[in-house]
Amino acid sequence: MVQVDKIDKNLKGFDFHPVIYSFDVMLPVVKLGEADLWTPMSKEFSLHTPFELAEIKIPPEVTLYVVWAEKVFGWLAGAILIAVVGGLIKKEP
Repeated sequence: MVQVDKIDKNLKGFDFHPVIYSFDVMLPVVKLGEADLWTPMSKEFSLHTPFELAEIKIPPEVTLYVVWAEKVFGWLAGAILIAVVGGLIKKEP
């Protein structure tokens, strides 16, 4: 769940795309523009299992933890990619 950072009439035509937002947060060098327009909400919400068997309450901090985890994953994956391309990590014969 996301909300507009600030109320701006210029943002009226912009739709939220969760996959693009996730890639924008995860890729440290590439800027796709979604993370600049949207920010995660710190709000408790509930997830329902199929057939309404159970309800899982998600605390407000979880959305921020997911964003931080994506950023850390992006930096680690980028460092590993650079190491592989640069020849620092090689496959043993």
